[in-house]
Amino acid sequence: MPNPFESRHYRALSKLKPLPMDAEDYAVCKELDRVLDMADQAHEESFASTCTLAGTLERWEEAYGLPGTGTEEERHQELMAAINRQWGIAAKHYRAMALQMGFTVAIDKPRPLFRAGLSRAGEAAYDAEEQYIWTVTVNATKSASTALVREFESQKIPFTAIRWVFND
Repeated sequence: MPNPFESRHYRALSKLKPLPMDAEDYAVCKELDRVLDMADQAHEESFASTCTLAGTLERWEEAYGLPGTGTEEERHQELMAAINRQWGIAAKHYRAMALQMGFTVAIDKPRPLFRAGLSRAGEAAYDAEEQYIWTVTVNATKSASTALVREFESQKIPFTAIRWVFND
């Protein structure tokens, strides 16, 4: 058996398990290491600034209409510049990110609001906050979309909100 202490899961489990570890425990720990490494890689690939696998950068470039020429570093710089040119909530960025995560979304921007007028009760006849709410329709159930929701919510600008519509 190779050195089991090369596995981070083996080191952790050996501290928790009161019985001696065997080859089967080692195999399980190595599989956990492999799965975690794959999840870390998938997470890195979901961001334009850190993607490295063949095909991922090309999909990001396609989403932003870039030619995909130059060195990998130049292409990443051009891609990040294209993303940064679309400040605020960029629907194109969110759609591309959702595609990278395996979802298809439709994004409806807030409607411009008529800002004058009072109700009969003397209150504003519009909700000023509506202008900062986008509606995102996802082609999946709410429970299947938790990773997507988490990523969108972490990247939106602070004063905005997202109204989610799922296939539930």
